Amino acid sequence: MDKRLPSARASRARLVVLAYGLAAAAALLALWLWNEGEPSTSPVAYVLCGDDLLDEIRAYRVDLLAGEMTGVSEPIDWLGDPHQIAYDPVRSRLYIASMNKKWSPPMWPVTSLRVGGGEFEVAARFPANRDNNLLEKARAGKAPDGRSREVYGIVVSPDGNELYVRYGWLYEETGAHMQVWDADTGEILRGLPNFIESHYEWSPDGDYVAQIWPSHDRRVYEDGEAVTKARKGGVRVINMRTDERFGTDYLEDNESLHPPWGRIEEPLVHLFDRAYMEDEEVGVYDRDTGEVLSKLGIRQLTGLTLAGNPAIAVLEGGRLIAVAAVKRTEAPESYPPRSLGFKREGYVVLIDVMERREITRTQVGARCTNAVVAYE
Repeated sequence: MDKRLPSARASRARLVVLAYGLAAAAALLALWLWNEGEPSTSPVAYVLCGDDLLDEIRAYRVDLLAGEMTGVSEPIDWLGDPHQIAYDPVRSRLYIASMNKKWSPPMWPVTSLRVGGGEFEVAARFPANRDNNLLEKARAGKAPDGRSREVYGIVVSPDGNELYVRYGWLYEETGAHMQVWDADTGEILRGLPNFIESHYEWSPDGDYVAQIWPSHDRRVYEDGEAVTKARKGGVRVINMRTDERFGTDYLEDNESLHPPWGRIEEPLVHLFDRAYMEDEEVGVYDRDTGEVLSKLGIRQLTGLTLAGNPAIAVLEGGRLIAVAAVKRTEAPESYPPRSLGFKREGYVVLIDVMERREITRTQVGARCTNAVVAYE
């Protein structure tokens, strides 16, 4: 690894995740895990869900430990088809990346919401392409005119100042896979020739990200047939200022699943791409030894399928995860014809990945994005 990378304290505080005993009830277990030491905050989840039959999209707030919905927004206009959300804990903002629905009115592809304590307020809207004064129209709160491209993914920097955005025709026109925007104004700051995802590890100074993955067998297709291939675990680092991408450090037996700037005491919790797996599988790994501490399949455990752009939100400590998931049920005869014979039920689920069990399940809207976690 390049010696110019900064050395710093580990990016997260130490929290013992393997020494807890069994509790009588799942809710009490979650409360005990979280309330030890009497913290002043509690984990909540945010998710965007849209009912395309009613053309209503709302933000939901869920108390994860209690398994209760504690806030829901009014319908939010001009969102199209919300695809992915990111959360900025510094400013308590949700950033929503939206795509188009064929039957939807024009939309703004990036929307910022102020959230906290069950309150929701639109802070800003941004277009993807910037021709025809679209940025000025979005800032002025005007309705979109249908010419802005859809956004596939969004990540917010740790300090909340920058957005990393991926949208249609970006690479063809600029050669960049993502664009960096000012989170307040939407101004384009620079291009980024590499993809990054929300689960990458950031360096303490915010200048680098590390993509870390364990070794695994994955299913790929060759000449139209599915074959299984082994992929070694690795660590890949990207400089977020100069766009330099460092070579991958491949790991022997998954040893040292850490970024180069310091150790992370909590385990690595990794969601395997469902395109390569039979189930939406989550693995938990000791970062030092590479030992597999736990594995579970989301569908096998919950009977639900991950919603929207599949993702997991790992709570501090690495023992609990929150996911947005969907259940499809047979639609009654009175259900509108666009249901295609089924209707969707959306849930936010809190899971103990070490004991491989569901702790709480909270019903929210239908057609949900990924869930993100905040501490309030």
